[in-house]
Amino acid sequence: MESAADLPILGYWDFRGLGTLIALAYHASDAKYAYKVYPVADYNQWYEGDKPKLGMVLPDLPYLKDGDVLISEHDAIIRHILRKHKPSLLGRNAREMAEIDQYFTFWLKTNNIIRRYCYLQKDPTEADRKDLLNQFRAQLNSIDTLLAGRKYHMGDDYLTYPDIYLSEAIRMMRVVHKETAEQWNNINRLADDIEKEPFYIEYKASPWYYEQLNGVTAHINNRLIQ
Repeated sequence: MESAADLPILGYWDFRGLGTLIALAYHASDAKYAYKVYPVADYNQWYEGDKPKLGMVLPDLPYLKDGDVLISEHDAIIRHILRKHKPSLLGRNAREMAEIDQYFTFWLKTNNIIRRYCYLQKDPTEADRKDLLNQFRAQLNSIDTLLAGRKYHMGDDYLTYPDIYLSEAIRMMRVVHKETAEQWNNINRLADDIEKEPFYIEYKASPWYYEQLNGVTAHINNRLIQ
């Protein structure tokens, strides 16, 4: 049995951001981890403290230290966790892996674009917010149609990581423009269903659960809308 000192360490800021996506990979895999929290209010704990000392090739937050594995980039971290603890969430054969990677990559890209917008767009109008989400309309329409006939991306009884990633991306989209985000009924149904899964409920009860989506410098946030 692993002692607390042997647990992999996930390092991230004290808000939801990209850290939640990694934490959810651990909870969905039923694997243990520790969370090294870097307070935004004392950001030099990271920039002047651990960042130059960790010995990473690409030091950044989030990072994962898992034995001799020391990596950043949240999607690389997620894949490492799932390959190690629950590879079925990434696909059971080459065909499934290819299709799952397609959905995973789409949600990852979409989430990153939307979050970056929240930090860079200082005074977005309602039209600006709508336009941001509408640039993904064709892809979202296709996924929504797919989900009309199945519970998850890959079928009624096969949860995979894109389903989990979708739930966080939609949460962010609802904050950007709720009325537009909720036009995709089946995507929203899946997002809500994920939050009812036992692993998600377990994560929500953990000491590392945060409601605040973005950091305090974001111009669009669920806690600090400016």
